[in-house]
Parts: sequence; C-alpha cells; structure tokens
Amino acid sequence: MMEDIAHGATFEQLAGLDPARWAVVAVDLKTGTIPGARTGLVVYAVDLAALGVIDVQDRRRVLSEAASRQSLPVTRFVREDLGLADMLAQMKTAHVHFRAALYRDTELHVETPTTETPTTETPTDGT
Repeated sequence: MMEDIAHGATFEQLAGLDPARWAVVAVDLKTGTIPGARTGLVVYAVDLAALGVIDVQDRRRVLSEAASRQSLPVTRFVREDLGLADMLAQMKTAHVHFRAALYRDTELHVETPTTETPTTETPTDGT
C-alpha cells in the first residue's frame, strides 16, 4: 500500500508496526453510532520476516504463491484508537467499500454492470 501514501507515516507506522517486518495489505474500518459501538481500524499485515521476504523479488514470490493458494497469510491488528480520518489523512488516493454486516463475507457478483445513476422518482407515465 506504499504507493497509496502521500503524507506522513506509512500504514505500518500508523498502526505501530515495523515497516521492515510488516506490509499492510488491507484495512477495515469499524464504526458505529449506537452506544457502545466499537470503532477503529482493523489492519491486516503480512509478516515479511516469517515469509523470508527481503526484496521485491521475494514480494513477487509471496504474491505468486498466494495466487496459487488463493489466500495470503496475514496477521490481524485491531487499533481502536485510530479512525477513518487518521487513515485518509495519509492517502493520495483511496477506495472505500462499505458492506452491510450481514453480507460482509459474501462474494459479490455483478451481473449487469451499469453506469446509470439510480433514481427514486415516480414514473410520469402512470406505470
């Protein structure tokens, strides 16, 4: 995610991780407005040392192995003291994907791609 950082600390540093050992590959935002809702960031990082990663070639090897296994071994770090503003303040570009909790682990398959803007207007032709 290094290429996404524009200002200040890397995601690794923001999460309190050693960037020589860890590579953050995903971040989840936990937030809520109900009393007692847990908020913060959940950071998923690859332990570079455990996978023998020293250079870019090793990172490519790990990515290739992950593609073959269809999974990447990561460690989950919960940072309840950090939020969306902390994360976005570091970014030059970002993509935020919100999911309903019920469907958070369900793979989505877009059957009909569209660029149309949805509307809630009532049709004027009586239908």
